[in-house]
Parts: sequence; structure tokens; C-alpha cells
Amino acid sequence: MMPMIYFVHYELRLGRAGFRFWRDVAIVAGATLVALVAHLAAIAIWALVFSLCGEVSPFAAAVYHSGLNYTTLGDSDATISSSWKLLVPLEGANGMLLFGVSTAMLFAIVQRFIATRFGGTTELRPPDFTKR
Repeated sequence: MMPMIYFVHYELRLGRAGFRFWRDVAIVAGATLVALVAHLAAIAIWALVFSLCGEVSPFAAAVYHSGLNYTTLGDSDATISSSWKLLVPLEGANGMLLFGVSTAMLFAIVQRFIATRFGGTTELRPPDFTKR
């Protein structure tokens, strides 16, 4: 996530982002692809954990099982031994948190582009009720 944030900051500093629609779309699409690759890497790491624990034997089945758990769909076909059952909800919680982080990153990028284009600020301020 940090390389993507530095890249967007660099593009904004040079004045290449936030002003051209298609350039901004390309940056957001690139950030989405980076997030997708990061999620796939996390799924593969969880699959490796399940495979090394001996719970899911072929690696392809472990990736499928891990993908279902990571996206919180759940895998009703797999039977995990009682000593490793805690890994399943941990992977689901990890997936939910990381999907939230990647969504927040994408919204922050889009918000910054909108603020740059329309001259606004990205800071949230409480309403001033003293002015009438």
C-alpha cells in the first residue's frame, strides 16, 4: 500500500494527477490491481499455511479453500481438524480487515483527486455553528 501512496503523492506533486480524467482512471485502476495482487498473495500465504499444517492436501485445493475463507464465504466441503479450526475464522477476519484497508486506500486516492481537481481540501472539519 505504501508504494501506491508514494506514487500518487509523486504524481500529484508533479501536477500529473487530479487534472486529467483518464490519467486518474489509470492510477485508480493500477491501485486496484496492486490491491488485488496483494489479496491474492495473502490467499496464497494462507493456502501455504493450510497445506503445511496438513489440513488441505493438494495446493490447488488449499488455494480454493483459502480463497473462500478469506472472502468470508466459507468452505462447507472442507473438514478441518479440531486443533486447526481457529485458523478458518482468523483468515476470514484477516480478509475482512485487508479488504477494508484496500477500500480505504482507493477512496483516499479518489478523494484526493477530486479535491485537487476542484480546489477543495481533503480535511474533514466539524461544522461551525457560530456562523449564522
